[in-house]
Amino acid sequence: MGVLQNLLVRHASATCAAVLLFVLFPFLARAQSQHLVTLDDLTSQMKFVGQYLELSPDDETLAYSIENDDSLWLLNVKARTSRTLGQGFLPRWSPDGTKLAFYSTRSGTLQLWILDLKTDTSTQLTNLEGGIDPNPVAGLSGSDEDPLRYCWSPDGTRMVFASRMHARGNESTRISPSNGDGKTSPATDLQHQPEGTPIVLTKTTPPEWTDSGLFRYGEYQTALSARGPGSGTEADSSGKFLARQATQLFTVNIVDKRMQQLTNDDRGYFTPDWAPDGTKIVFMSSEGRPITGYGPDTTNLYVMQLADRKETLLTSGVGQKRLPSYSPDGKWISYLGCQQFEQAAAYVVSSTGGTPISVTEQLDRNVRVGPYWSPDSHALFVSYQDGVSILIGRVSTADGKLQRLFDDHAFRAPFTVSRAGSLIWVQADGTSSEVIYRADSEGRNTGELLDLNPKIREWALGKQEVVTWKNGRGDELEGILIKPVGYQQGKSYPLIVDPYPGLANGFMGGAMSGNQAFASRGYAVFFARERTAHTWENPTHGDAFNKATRGPQGADIMMDDLMSGIDAVVKMGVADPNRMCLYGFSNGGGATNLIVTRTSRFKCAVSASGVMPDWTTAFFLIDPGTFVKLIGGVAPWEDPGAYIKLSPVYHLDKVTTPMLLAAGDKETSGAFMALEMYTGLRYLGREVTFLRYPNQGHGFEGAALKDYWKRANTFFDFYLHPEPPSIERTPVATLKR
Repeated sequence: MGVLQNLLVRHASATCAAVLLFVLFPFLARAQSQHLVTLDDLTSQMKFVGQYLELSPDDETLAYSIENDDSLWLLNVKARTSRTLGQGFLPRWSPDGTKLAFYSTRSGTLQLWILDLKTDTSTQLTNLEGGIDPNPVAGLSGSDEDPLRYCWSPDGTRMVFASRMHARGNESTRISPSNGDGKTSPATDLQHQPEGTPIVLTKTTPPEWTDSGLFRYGEYQTALSARGPGSGTEADSSGKFLARQATQLFTVNIVDKRMQQLTNDDRGYFTPDWAPDGTKIVFMSSEGRPITGYGPDTTNLYVMQLADRKETLLTSGVGQKRLPSYSPDGKWISYLGCQQFEQAAAYVVSSTGGTPISVTEQLDRNVRVGPYWSPDSHALFVSYQDGVSILIGRVSTADGKLQRLFDDHAFRAPFTVSRAGSLIWVQADGTSSEVIYRADSEGRNTGELLDLNPKIREWALGKQEVVTWKNGRGDELEGILIKPVGYQQGKSYPLIVDPYPGLANGFMGGAMSGNQAFASRGYAVFFARERTAHTWENPTHGDAFNKATRGPQGADIMMDDLMSGIDAVVKMGVADPNRMCLYGFSNGGGATNLIVTRTSRFKCAVSASGVMPDWTTAFFLIDPGTFVKLIGGVAPWEDPGAYIKLSPVYHLDKVTTPMLLAAGDKETSGAFMALEMYTGLRYLGREVTFLRYPNQGHGFEGAALKDYWKRANTFFDFYLHPEPPSIERTPVATLKR
């Protein structure tokens, strides 16, 4: 749900002006010599920085990775030169800066490696059978790399990390469901279940077993592969089920490579951080609670004394607490905390125990990543969303006073803070993407270190504008508008609306979202970032604003947000109200499915990997607890009308918009959900096409992506009749209508 794990969505800037152009791009004079953005540019020419980057202790060398190919790089800060270290990601410097640890699969499985800067040689540090493998959904913050977080000991002799231990090969299919008496049965081989011997599920069976992918209908898996209590059941590439044990904590000695397992039970342990005095670690535990695709609903933090492995509970109560980190002086521990599906805040708690304190309560925005400590242990650096922007702030741990570090509205993420106090971030704006910058801890003395995508300067880009408007309820909203390349004032253009909710917009966009390649084909592109009922996070404003869509009224709020935004763009004169189309992916596809049941305003609609056309199906086959929370606290039998109102399949008779549906058959539920939409529309005789791509997951890749892109553009061209820019150097292909 809303997880764009392989498609990086990069962000644009926000403002409070009614319509503000934040970049003056003189493309008209230069367009003849510039290149129009294509699908290939978006998929193979752009480079993106990995979630974690780190500056060496002496502030002279930046370690970072490129997500596209999982390559690891070192940047000499003074010389502004980079060199590659080969395959790897998530780099961490040793305390003395002489070594760099990182993850790599260069030996066949994911292991920890160390680069010795003195000899310039890399050595494999761990050799776990099957590789290092923490539960992938335990990070809870949206970053795929969070569960893999590891830490050096202060003396630089050891590292601590989290991993599951699981068997491979024939043993990998063995799991242990209930025998029917509430007790766990011996291991059961799902691939060779004895004839006439059932797997018995009772009222005492843990809920993760019904969500574990045990039940299939034809080629459609009717339940998401959920993870068990700190462990899980997943399907591998051959379709076999892998039973994996709970995630445990380990230390490894960097000299003799000896490993020591610190934990050994079913509670699940994650994201350890070493205390500055070297005697203890802090970590997150799921405490044996089920970890579904949305993480456990409750986690808590513990401190372990390494001498005797005695654990002390640091936090308590319901809610998620994650990413703990010791302050440099060792007196405090910071973390992110929230109730499941609610706005996260940054907290600090005494490292010896006590009452946690929210230091971002005054912010009333969702804290995304971090927090990172200042060198003096008096402040935290946080990343948060405000409107369509992702911002960096410095917050005092004493009084919660927030200092916004930059006055402009460019997107800055990911970011990090060095041990010496330097701030490093990756920036995108209207004319650049993935530029690495450095500043001091106050956001001053900013300097560019590296532009990973200098070719963008050679591209003809549609101008990006931040558009603000008020919906019918008086809420002020923000969206992003990309004008067509060659835009002429006073002329209206066909509009592609990307209804992906909440999250900030990308500069170039991804191939499965609105993007600059559409602008190159003569389309305006609008990202309304409306709130929706089917997402647990609408992080553009404060907590009350984001929760307003919880429940059946969420559909009405979504339409109000979206349609008022489109009205604003039409009023600007940019969009032709008679030539508009929806282009939704993932959560945006789910929004598209519902929107077309409530308006005939769009000439066509594309829904790729669209989520939850039937909320009742989702309740029973995905995760009941999740949907009770999202819909306002009721189950289907308590308020069936609420589920019906939010479910497009119950309103398909109102659809008049031609639809193009697409899904990959390797996504656990995506193809099944798209089939629900297709079957209903086909039965009604509506204009509908369903593209089911083999060997594709949530986001499409390779030949499937190229085919999808071609078909989607042909679909748009047929219904919207764009006029390709006359200033292009590389002609836009004319598609048959």
